[in-house]
Amino acid sequence: MNAIINLDMDSVWQAYTIQLRNFCENKLQNIKQDDPHVKIYKRFLAHAYFNYAFIEKEDNHDRKEAIASYRKSLKIREEIGDVQEIPSTLINIAVIYNEEGNTSLALEYYFKSADMCQKLGNKKELSTSWNNIGSTYQKRANVEKALEYYFKSRKICEEMGDKGGLAAVLNNIGYVYKVQRDYKSGLEYFEKSLKIREEEKDYKNMAVALNNVAVSYSDLGNYDKSLEYHFKNLALLEKQNNQEMMGRCLNNIGGDYVDKGDYKNAVLYMDKGLKMREKIHDKRGTANSLYCFSRLYVIFAEKEKSPEAKRKNLKIAEDYCTRSLKLCLEVNSPELIESSAHQLSIINKKLGDHKKALENFKLHVLMRDSVSNEKSRKASIKSALQYDYEKQAAKDSVAHAKETEIKNAKLARQTAEIKTKKNQQYALFGGLILVVIFAGIMYNRFRVTQKQKVIIEAQEKETQKQNEIISQQKHLVEEKQKEIVDSIKYARRIQTALITNEKYITKNLDRLKNL
Repeated sequence: MNAIINLDMDSVWQAYTIQLRNFCENKLQNIKQDDPHVKIYKRFLAHAYFNYAFIEKEDNHDRKEAIASYRKSLKIREEIGDVQEIPSTLINIAVIYNEEGNTSLALEYYFKSADMCQKLGNKKELSTSWNNIGSTYQKRANVEKALEYYFKSRKICEEMGDKGGLAAVLNNIGYVYKVQRDYKSGLEYFEKSLKIREEEKDYKNMAVALNNVAVSYSDLGNYDKSLEYHFKNLALLEKQNNQEMMGRCLNNIGGDYVDKGDYKNAVLYMDKGLKMREKIHDKRGTANSLYCFSRLYVIFAEKEKSPEAKRKNLKIAEDYCTRSLKLCLEVNSPELIESSAHQLSIINKKLGDHKKALENFKLHVLMRDSVSNEKSRKASIKSALQYDYEKQAAKDSVAHAKETEIKNAKLARQTAEIKTKKNQQYALFGGLILVVIFAGIMYNRFRVTQKQKVIIEAQEKETQKQNEIISQQKHLVEEKQKEIVDSIKYARRIQTALITNEKYITKNLDRLKNL
């Protein structure tokens, strides 16, 4: 059943999607949760919910039910760990929020998808997420952010050779130039996108490219060329039964007839477009159709000679434009708000309601500055030049290789010089640290030495004092000793003087012996 669904045959795939959903739900209700087949049934049930959401959105135009089915699919895939299929589910939920004008929730889901794609290494889905993020920022009139993500997406597409993704990005970049009123540059990107779609025989997306090429010719004033592409596109859309795109195409055809002055055909095609857009609840498209009708009735008013008839047409124009502005504010589209507010201010002025005219003109200026300010223009030019420069450099492979070689050599030399300088710095810092450490040690030794010196000096003083005492005592002893010696010597002299001389005794003894 799943294989038949994947064949994408209009006559059977929807029926098999519902049959697959019912089959899996029935099986899951009648088997135990620990049965090994549970995961298989859940995986295919997630596929069924995913495809059923597409049916709700495209065929039944029920975005609420579509989101509910996508959420069921997402919950099952998260539960069973089917991570490869989660990014696409997140993207589809974000797309619906984007279409409803809820850009905050749309960005939340797109970024979740991009984050998971980066973790999985899924470049194709990552490119899609970035492209959609750019588109969402563009709706918010944040051109700088829009271009940032468009060029990220474009780079991946070219690296992978993803022609379908590249065509989508080129189309979106072209739309940025269109909003900036650089219609010639916008046409160049739209034609590049169309060429890829034709080469790939991608008829579904070819319709978008045909529409944008046609509108670009209309912006440049070539209405015949514009109608040629619009009718070619209308024939393709009728085969596909793409009512949303048909509503846009019919309205654009009516607009070209207005600019050509063929008002009969203008009303015919614009009315068809408005009814189709209201039928499928396309708020942005309906707002655009109402705006175009408002312009048309202003033209009718200008052609009337009677003041009553003129005022009647202006009141009809005011009603259309008021309804348009209300829807524009609901979907939060700065570009559409700018156009409708400006148109309504003109109508208010013509009707003599200057207060409302001023209020709407202020709103127009505010939105105009938001959409097309100088910063946005600079961002657009800067991103384009940067990309073209990188593209041109890559084409010249020989020069690029030589330049790369030179750059690498310079880089290696600079790296070596930086490394040498760093080593020198490290050595210097190391030396300084050693000097500081050595200085600390020396200072510490100096303090110790100083303390020792003080102790030694104190000891020396003490020793000197003791030496002086000893010296004094020695001197005293010497003096006493001298006195004693002198006394002994004096006594000896006295004794010597009293005792008979030894020689005299000896002489007398000798004389007596001889007697």
